[in-house]
Amino acid sequence: MPTLLRLTLELEEATFLASKQAPAQGWFLKLCQFYHPAVSEALHAEEPEEKNVRRPYTLSRFYTPPQQVNPLELYAVEQGLSATCDEGELRRGQRLSLRVGLLDDDFAESLRDALPNLPLPTVGRGRCALAAPPEWLYAPWEALAQVPVPDRLRLEFATPTAFVSQDELLPRPEPERFLASWRRSWERFAPESVPAPTEELLAEAPPLVSAFDLKTLTWPSRQRTCVGFVGWMELTWRRGAPEEARRAAASLATLAAFCGTGAKTTTGLGQTRSSLLERR
Repeated sequence: MPTLLRLTLELEEATFLASKQAPAQGWFLKLCQFYHPAVSEALHAEEPEEKNVRRPYTLSRFYTPPQQVNPLELYAVEQGLSATCDEGELRRGQRLSLRVGLLDDDFAESLRDALPNLPLPTVGRGRCALAAPPEWLYAPWEALAQVPVPDRLRLEFATPTAFVSQDELLPRPEPERFLASWRRSWERFAPESVPAPTEELLAEAPPLVSAFDLKTLTWPSRQRTCVGFVGWMELTWRRGAPEEARRAAASLATLAAFCGTGAKTTTGLGQTRSSLLERR
């Protein structure tokens, strides 16, 4: 079942992070190497999102731990952008959180069992320790398939979000792209007993943009500087849209908290939160 893991670390010595190196991803992959070298090698293979192949995990960037304990909760967009800690000097005693989405059941279960006995990688060159027990949150596929039927969907994109277009990563804040991205994750990881909503059902009553507040941001990577959008968007449907079509879109949107949206979700991009709302 889709799983969220939040780890909160405390630095035992000062360190420095460079955002181009995707430090949160590097830390998690090194943790997986301690867990199982073959798994780490497979996860560290060439980034496949650009080929519409989904990884079994997504990551946030390192960020300042919030007061709330529910790992499903994201900061408000403005807070999330200002609170990331993936670049610059970090002091001794500083706490960092990392939010991991796990989509493969076997991977999530075995990592949960192994985690208490794994050594922790350094953050940059700084040693760290767990500041709190790991927090886990689960969402059975059956529950995702039967979410309440909303009148509106609110989507919050806490980190830059982009889609592949002619081998370029570009901002494309279009509902059909969101649905296709989430649907690919559902198709790959859900059991056969909980099939993904069909393209025909989603096309029967596509969601429409009713309000938004988005802006574009650039972010560095090893190969190039990319552009993505952050902010929020609300979607609704024309009156009379079938309940099952609305539920299908809402189910996929709810999965977004676990699988992210768009490309490069393993490096902290496309972090998404959805809310199911009634009509105003």
